[in-house]
This record gives sequence, structure tokens and C-alpha cells, in this order.
Amino acid sequence: MKSEKRKGFAASPGIGFGSVFVHRLASDFIFRETIPTVAVPGEVQRFREAVQRSIHELTLLKEGMEKGKGKGAGLIIESQILLLQDEELVRTVSQTIEEEKVRAEWALHLLRRRYRDLFQEMDNEYIRGRIADINDAFNRLLGNLNGHSHPCPEAPPSLPIILVADDLLPSEMGLFITSCRVAGIVLMKGGSHSHAVILARAFEIPAVIGIGPISMENLDNTDAIVDGTVGEVIFTPSLKVKREYGNRKEQFSRYIESLKAVRLLPSRTKDGVPFKTSANIELPEEVEMALSYGAEGIGLFRTEFLYLFRPTPPTEEEHYKVYSRLVSEMAGRPLVVRTLDVGGEKQGSLFAIGREDNPALGLRAVRYFLKEREILEVQLKALLRAAREGKIKILFPMVTELEELRELKEIVETLARKEGVGREMYDVGMMVEVPSAALLMDQFSKEVDFVSVGTNDLIQYTLAVDRANSQVQHLYQPFNPAVLRLLAMVVKEAEPRGVEVQLCGEMAANPLSALVLVGLGIRSLSMSPLSIPLVKGTLTSARSSHLRAVAKEALKLGTASEVRESVVENLMRRCPGLLLKNPKPYKPGS
Repeated sequence: MKSEKRKGFAASPGIGFGSVFVHRLASDFIFRETIPTVAVPGEVQRFREAVQRSIHELTLLKEGMEKGKGKGAGLIIESQILLLQDEELVRTVSQTIEEEKVRAEWALHLLRRRYRDLFQEMDNEYIRGRIADINDAFNRLLGNLNGHSHPCPEAPPSLPIILVADDLLPSEMGLFITSCRVAGIVLMKGGSHSHAVILARAFEIPAVIGIGPISMENLDNTDAIVDGTVGEVIFTPSLKVKREYGNRKEQFSRYIESLKAVRLLPSRTKDGVPFKTSANIELPEEVEMALSYGAEGIGLFRTEFLYLFRPTPPTEEEHYKVYSRLVSEMAGRPLVVRTLDVGGEKQGSLFAIGREDNPALGLRAVRYFLKEREILEVQLKALLRAAREGKIKILFPMVTELEELRELKEIVETLARKEGVGREMYDVGMMVEVPSAALLMDQFSKEVDFVSVGTNDLIQYTLAVDRANSQVQHLYQPFNPAVLRLLAMVVKEAEPRGVEVQLCGEMAANPLSALVLVGLGIRSLSMSPLSIPLVKGTLTSARSSHLRAVAKEALKLGTASEVRESVVENLMRRCPGLLLKNPKPYKPGS
């Protein structure tokens, strides 16, 4: 095969060398097959037995993954186990078999189609990505219905492989990483929030996704290189290219070592101004990794995972166990827990909101839970119980009006009195995700202990741009002056009242924008754990006085491109070499 380089999206950093192993997805074609009435009880029993076999297999897989990377990896498989243990699922499929007198495969296919249609309509990328978990569990069920077990991959167990696939389901990923030496992963499709990608990062396997269609004929057993830092894959590389990437791999290893050193640095700019770098996480098991990368706290713990694949909401005790564990593991470090962020795009058996023409502007987050208080109160009770063991910052998403915030505070205070939890044991904060929240910060800051700016949504709502829409994606610009002015306004109104301003969107993870944010006066940044060392290393090499001057100039400009050019030019002039100081960002060939 001729040497070929393909570009994709960097999904998990690092460089891997190995022999290509192509994983081909099995066909899922299912047709409707009816059965006689007398065969219905046996068909229902066949389905129930397949469910039990699937749960057993997944439990073994979960245990194997936990041996390698702890319970964080196993929890991804746990979500599938919970799905298959759902009596509503078993009842629905059994009822379809009985009423339509069809084979279990067809009844299961109908239910999967319902799940798929529901999730694909959702606006939230994270929730939408969970359709892979449903497909994974259902594929296993179908295999067991047909008597097909799920054997270990037929890849060589001792040789490093580059795993190439159209896409990977979480359990398939689990099987490969627990039974083979996976040196790199290449997916033609895939999303950055998929569980396969999350596992790749957790197991520190370089991965590139979205390389587009490629002929898999004659790929098996050929050499390949995966550069998951810049999103490149080289099939059948020459000796010269192998040597070049070998040098890059050594360079990347040194870069990672330099990041470890950065974790121990004091969080202060060169002229002594303190800042804080925290982590955004969505699973309790991510705390250990976050702390290992230097997180000074958890700036955003998303609680949506507690509600996935359930016929009924989690109980207060289920909530409490998670929050209590987080408090214990954080050992006095700051912990921000966001209450459930749900909306019309995430409806299902738990949240029957009804179809909305524009769910992003509809009955979501606190708007929904102020109507359906019981679910919110269960979560808040659990948070307040856990707060007895260590302080918790309670964060409310999608607040747009003072009346909403005051009502939420009243609910918390009433529950706290009933639970005997003092005001010193918890803080109340709000997300700043819409322009109205930023524009009214002079009023909101009188009501809260802290605010957390969610720039992903704030940019989208300010610029009226759907960042998932490729037609207008180019307009989604974090450096748009309108966005920067809103951020400056939040700091100006909150800071004098002693209200901490934290930023937890993707802007925090970009070293260039992080410099501007600190220049605007934001001292607390929360991001993915992997981004912390680089951002921290960059900020410790800068003077806050220079950053204030850079931000001041940026606020005078009219376009995002002008802002970016001004920021780079001013940084290079005022802080020579800043963007090149250690830890140096990984640069291919440098």
C-alpha cells in the first residue's frame, strides 16, 4: 500500500506506532418475523435470558477495565448495565412480543429505534452522544438472542496495534484495551464526547477521529502512525517519516514531563497576582485524574449522568452517596456542583416536557425545575446533607431573571433549615450563560456568593450562532468584542461586592484566551483536567499588568479577527517569548 497521510480531529494526545488492525462493524439488519401464539411465552423467556447473559458479560468487562484504570472506566460500562436492568425496558419489549406476536429481535429493534429518534433530536452534544451506549447494549442483547458471544478481538495480544474502525462502541473499546496493546486509535466517525474517546484519554491512548471514509481493503497488518495531538494519521510511513515521528514522540514525552513540573508551581502571575485553575468533570472517578494534573478544585461537576437511562429519577440516597464521596476526595478543596441542566431537547420518561420548536430557548434547566420542584428538591437535599461533611458550592444553570434566582435561594434556605445545615456550609451561585444575566450583574451579584460564566452558551446566545451548525460555525467567535465586553461587565459589577467570578467554558482551556481572561480580571478558570498544566504554565510566565493592557486594547476593537491580531501582537511586544516559554506547547517538527 502507498504511503498516505490523513487529517482528522485530535481526540486524545500522544503519538502511537503500530500495525493496523481493522475492526469491522457487524451488520444490524433485522426483519419482522411473526411467531404463533403458543410460542410467545418461550420467546419472552428467551429475551429475559439474553438480558441476564448480557448483564453478566458487561459486569465481567467492567471489572476488567477497573483493574486497569479504576472505577472511572468501569462506570462507563455501568451505565449499560443499568439500562439492561431497567424493568421498564424488559416490560416494553416483552409486551411488544406478546401483543404483536413477533420475535424478540424485532421487538428490541422497535425500542432501539424509539431511543435513537429521541436522542438524535436532543440539542445537547453530551446527551446526544449517549446513543452509542444504547446501541452498544442493544447490540449485545441481539448477539445473545442469536447465541453469539462476544469474544476477545482477534488482534495479537503482545504486538502494538493501531485500531482502525468506522466507529467504536464503548464495550468494543473496553475489550480491545483490556486484551490487546492498543498504541493508537483511528475512527472515520466518532465524536469528542463519545465514551470511546473518553476511554482513550483515560487510558492515555493517542486517538484521531473524523478522518472521513477510507478504503479498509489491504489495511490490515500495515504500519501506521497516529498523532493524536495534532490530528494526523500516516498509513504505511517511510523510514524517514518513522524517524521523524519517533523524534516527535520523544519531544512530546518531554513536554508531558514539563507539564508535571508545572503542577507544583504556585498559581501566581509573574508579578504575584493569584489565580486558580480548576477542573470540569462529569464522573466522580475523574477527581483523581483532575488532581494529578494540578486542579486546585472542581469548578464544574455535571450531574446529568445520574439521570441517564433511568425510568425514575435517582433517589436522595443515590445523589447523596455521589456528593459525599466527592466531598471526601476533595478534602477541603473547592467543589462546585451544578444542578441538573435539562431541557426540551433532553426529554424522555423522566422529563416529559413536550416537543418544542426551539428547545434552546424553551423550558430548560431551572425554568423546568421551578415547575417540577420535587426532582430539584431531592437533589438539593442530598447536596445539603453532603455539605455537612465539607463545603459545597451549589450552582444553578440557565438563570435569566432575578425572580428565578430568589425563588431558588428560598428553596435552598428552607431545605437547609429543615436539614439543620448552616449557611456557612454551602454557597449559592448561578451560571452566566445568557446576555441578560451579564447585563444585570449589578443586581444578580447582590444575591449570590459566586458566579460561573459558561462561555460556550454565552457566546452562542450573544451571537445567535449554533456552533454545531456547520453553515454558521465560522461566526462562533470567542474573541468577538461583544462577548469580551459582557465578560468585562460581569467582573466590573461582581468584584466590588466580593462575588467570585469563575469561567468554565472552553475559553478557559485555550492559553491565548486564558491570558485575555485574566487581563479582564477573571482569576478563576475551570477546564478539562488535561488543559490545566499548559494554561497554568502560560499564566505563571505572564505579568498581570501586561495582560490588563492587552485586554484593554482588545475591548476597543470591532471584530474578532482584529481582537485576535491585537492580542497576539501586544503579547509578543509586551511579553516577548511568553507564548514560547516552558512548558512549550507541542509543535510538530519543532
